[in-house]
Amino acid sequence: MIKRRCKDIPFVLLYLIFVVVLVAISIFAFINGNPNKFLYGTESTGELCGHGDYINKTFLYYFDIRKCDHSYSLAAFFKFDHIFCATVKVCIEQCPTYYGPATVENHVCINGTTVTNDEELSKRIEEGKCAPFVLPTFPFFHRCIPNPEIIAENHDVDIVKIDGKTAIDMILKH
Repeated sequence: MIKRRCKDIPFVLLYLIFVVVLVAISIFAFINGNPNKFLYGTESTGELCGHGDYINKTFLYYFDIRKCDHSYSLAAFFKFDHIFCATVKVCIEQCPTYYGPATVENHVCINGTTVTNDEELSKRIEEGKCAPFVLPTFPFFHRCIPNPEIIAENHDVDIVKIDGKTAIDMILKH
């Protein structure tokens, strides 16, 4: 009869080493990380939406979402939107439903920017403090994403098309 012996001990030890490393990485991430940066967006100034001075402004609005690189996964886009999205981003209270050029009544500006008349709005748009155009959006993980259905109803989808795809198609493709 052949004498049998256990050959799994080295693999069990290797498995335990991986578990210990995984626990160490998790502890490090918990201590040094901020899961709210994934859930809530950060505006261009680095402020976290829904926290601090922006407690009531929980949604992130992109001035021109066409300037965002949507070739990455949705998770990477939300985690690193400051890298993948070269447009002004601001925290707002609710996602806009208005569709058209910015007006005194319907505009999105950098926080702290006030607009009381058309001349002032034009000046703020030229300075890059206000978005020149407002798209109807819907909330998605605390980000305001353009609503292609409303835009298509207005027969002007060129605003959000890049290479024949809408911005929402590119974001959700992964």
